[in-house]
Amino acid sequence: MLQPPSGIRVFLACGTTDMRKGFDGLAAQVQLVLAQDPHGGALFAFRGRRGDLIKLLWWDGQGLVLYSKRLERGRFVWPQAPEQRHAERRARSKPLLAALHTWMEAQRRRLSGRSDLGKALQYALGRWEALLYHHIPEAVRAIRAHRRRNTAAMQATR
Repeated sequence: MLQPPSGIRVFLACGTTDMRKGFDGLAAQVQLVLAQDPHGGALFAFRGRRGDLIKLLWWDGQGLVLYSKRLERGRFVWPQAPEQRHAERRARSKPLLAALHTWMEAQRRRLSGRSDLGKALQYALGRWEALLYHHIPEAVRAIRAHRRRNTAAMQATR
């Protein structure tokens, strides 16, 4: 039975880990990815891709101990790696930003260009690329490529 001392530091390896790894592979991951000493007395937790298996690596003072637990039903809730969180956030925000842009365009056409709200919408739409750059970099690349094609087509007709 796992009975680490009170006050022990626990590190979660965010994202997924190859569960084929054993003592040496997980200890190497602790050193390389988490930048910690696997022999320092802390407990290190790793989760598999499917989420039904975790492994705990712990130095008990005499040697490394490796515990594993597999759930018959359900999944372990686990934090994602930052890159995964950003990719998911961009994927969720992309249709919302597209709908917002469409709505703002419709409102701008409906309003007078001299009204304060019309000016504000024109200002925001004029800087739409900068907004997208922080949220969806690939959308900005698509916008720029479209502009280059249009510019080349206009120059070819001259």
